[in-house]
Amino acid sequence: MSTAQTWARRPQPHASTAGRRWGLAGLAVAWYLLSTFIALGLPNVAVVLVLGLLVMLSVQPDSRFPERGVAPCRRNLVLALVAAAAFVPVGAGMDLLLGRIPIEAGHAVLATCAAVVVALPRLVATQEYDRPAVLGHRELIISVTALVASARMYQAAEVFVAVLFFPVLATAVMAVRRIRLGASAPRRLAATTCALQAVNFWLFTALLGPAFRVIRVR
Repeated sequence: MSTAQTWARRPQPHASTAGRRWGLAGLAVAWYLLSTFIALGLPNVAVVLVLGLLVMLSVQPDSRFPERGVAPCRRNLVLALVAAAAFVPVGAGMDLLLGRIPIEAGHAVLATCAAVVVALPRLVATQEYDRPAVLGHRELIISVTALVASARMYQAAEVFVAVLFFPVLATAVMAVRRIRLGASAPRRLAATTCALQAVNFWLFTALLGPAFRVIRVR
């Protein structure tokens, strides 16, 4: 397939769509600054998930470009190495920083490293494949977000919050994959049957969280 043919088959983004994506990217930056340097009292896992959601929405949907996926190239390798280096203090937690910097600055450093790991996938290079890609751009962002949120959750012992958040995040990942691979159209996800399944799933999750909390207390 020629370059001209590949370009012709791509839906061209409207100017308002591009502006909305950059606006969401700006909201992600604002959320990082607000949650890092102002005490909001929110769980770390919630802060990371909101940041990851904003970053994910700032790129084009995988469902519009099912053949577009993450490219195996030098640029992405460099980004992966930088993200891995930034993830080390996130995974190690405050134990790595205690005695080196003040504890207040340590929390800001960890939050900044977590934000870097979540934001770097937005810069990855993508390419067109002959078939639906194995890993889409949004899928990569939300997967890295889940990894960082898991590490932050573990360091802060926020297991109860994670029990409520991660099933919802897993549902979003599955929906994105089904739409992008053509297994289900967005309108079908809003159908009565799918909506009832989603309500039942989230109701079960909401009941599981308090039950898990009671078990821990006992």
